[in-house]
Amino acid sequence: MKTKNNIKKKEKTPISIVLIIIWMGYMAFRVLSKLINLKRFELNSQLLGESMARFNYIMDAIILVAFIILIVFFILRKRNSWKYFIYLIAILIIGHIIGLFYIDKLKILLPLDSPEAENFVVTFTYIITFLLILFHSFLIYIVYKKRNYFLNYNANSNQQRK
Repeated sequence: MKTKNNIKKKEKTPISIVLIIIWMGYMAFRVLSKLINLKRFELNSQLLGESMARFNYIMDAIILVAFIILIVFFILRKRNSWKYFIYLIAILIIGHIIGLFYIDKLKILLPLDSPEAENFVVTFTYIITFLLILFHSFLIYIVYKKRNYFLNYNANSNQQRK
């Protein structure tokens, strides 16, 4: 809607952006619960070694901070927040791909008696990883498609200040 000075009023937040903000809140809570769980750190240190477990823990902490910052940026409609979101999701996709190299460590965790069960677990892990990458790609598409929601707000707020 245009006002007297040809400046758009604040438009309603698209439902897709609201759902992405809710998803980011869920992911921040999930990563926080992973950081609090010390048994997970002990298990990672036994499977991957102490240094990789610490690296994984630090990366989870960085991802938690990134999700919290992005939630605030999305609520405030900061100009480049859609770019930062895409970068974060790209890092998560790369993390899923790197995680596929550690499937042999997953086999150690599960006491599987038959090779069929082992093949099922490996296949299931590949399918879940593919679905996660597909979901993250869909999120990137939605945010990229709605990027004008962030750009128009900042342009209009700058015009109102002048």
